[in-house]
Amino acid sequence: MGRSSWLIGFCSCTTCRCCVGFSFSLCGKRIPVNVSALIYVITFLSVSSLAWALSSYAPTSALSNFSPEFSKCASDDRSCLRTLLVDRMLFSLALYHAIHAILLVRVRTTADWRNQIQIGWWFVKIFILVLCIIISLFIPNEFFMGYDWIAMLGASLFILLQIVILIDSACSWGAQWVKNMDETDNNPYRSHYCNKWKTLLLIFTFGLYTFSLVLTVLLYVYFTNDYIPGECSGSPYNITFITLNIVFSIVVAAISVAPKVREKKPDSGLMQSSVVTAYTTFLVLSSISSEPYSWMEGCNKWTTDSNGSSKAATVTLILGAILTILTVVYTTTSTSYGLTSWERIAAYSVINTSDHEEPEDSLAITTNVAYNYCIFHIVFALGAMYVGQLLTNWQVLTKDDSSMMVDSGVAAVWIKMTSGWLVICLYIWTLVSPVLFPDKDFTALFCCLQL
Repeated sequence: MGRSSWLIGFCSCTTCRCCVGFSFSLCGKRIPVNVSALIYVITFLSVSSLAWALSSYAPTSALSNFSPEFSKCASDDRSCLRTLLVDRMLFSLALYHAIHAILLVRVRTTADWRNQIQIGWWFVKIFILVLCIIISLFIPNEFFMGYDWIAMLGASLFILLQIVILIDSACSWGAQWVKNMDETDNNPYRSHYCNKWKTLLLIFTFGLYTFSLVLTVLLYVYFTNDYIPGECSGSPYNITFITLNIVFSIVVAAISVAPKVREKKPDSGLMQSSVVTAYTTFLVLSSISSEPYSWMEGCNKWTTDSNGSSKAATVTLILGAILTILTVVYTTTSTSYGLTSWERIAAYSVINTSDHEEPEDSLAITTNVAYNYCIFHIVFALGAMYVGQLLTNWQVLTKDDSSMMVDSGVAAVWIKMTSGWLVICLYIWTLVSPVLFPDKDFTALFCCLQL
């Protein structure tokens, strides 16, 4: 009864979206590509939100009845049941986008029949996604014991993608705001007014550094002290991680305002450094919250317990979800993947220089697609793996005799810490490379070249 009620609830949640897609397909109308991208985002968020709601609030007795495979967890072990459910739902979502990515490889123009896969057939695609989720409930748990490590690798790649987007966005925002600030200061008609761009820069920079400072203090207070004397074996690791992040943040800030760096790269500054510092501080929190129970037992009251419950993990989940949404939205709204500005101009010039009027359908023959469909879905597949790791706090399935359990291994800790250090290294390289190699053209590197 419990399993049926939840399946009925899931199907009812997707009925409206299925009907919308079905109506477009049956009527022969093409959904605009931007609207299609938005539907993919809504679908992604819907499945992720449903996985979070069911795994967090559904009664454990109902979760145990979802599938015969779920009965291999202890009936009161929510952490194990949550991992089994989230793994299956987010695996289905990742598989859904992976299939799209394979089918849409090298789609360059709207004349390609595969373009319809991206912008149409919504009834079929939503039906396939729901079917994948239902079938996954009956896949043996042993498969997901291996998939957890694949998902951890995919989530790591998604973190690297966030790093690239973070650095590129920070540099783009900083350069544009500084340009607007200078234009306002040099405008004789507006120079006596308050420069809103300068105010935005100050508020944004001060706000992010304040966030990083407060979070760092909380990390020191809650993750480095023994509230049970002698029981905090992970304390040296935490002190090292937090202190290194402070040192690296100071180094990055100093380099970003160094005179030689500013001479070669005028758009560098504290605003971009504050973004990088805030992100690396978040990764430190995320890393520490993933530490095994044996490391953190006795350290503080926010530690992850043996059932995977943690206030720090909840904070990490919220911040990670926000970053994931921003990354997905950035990928959706960006139209530069695989297509340069000159290629777009050339494509449209073919249409606009025609001597005669073409039929409406002929426009699709000479129009390039707005973005790279394959990369679009690869990002979503990696994002699904990352969300799965967030919802399970990077726990992996293990087997003890005939029962299933979860373990917060040290792999997740080092993956996230090294990702944070990689952020620092990449950003420092974008700052110092023009100084170290003045004869080289670095316009193709992150901030100097739009991705």
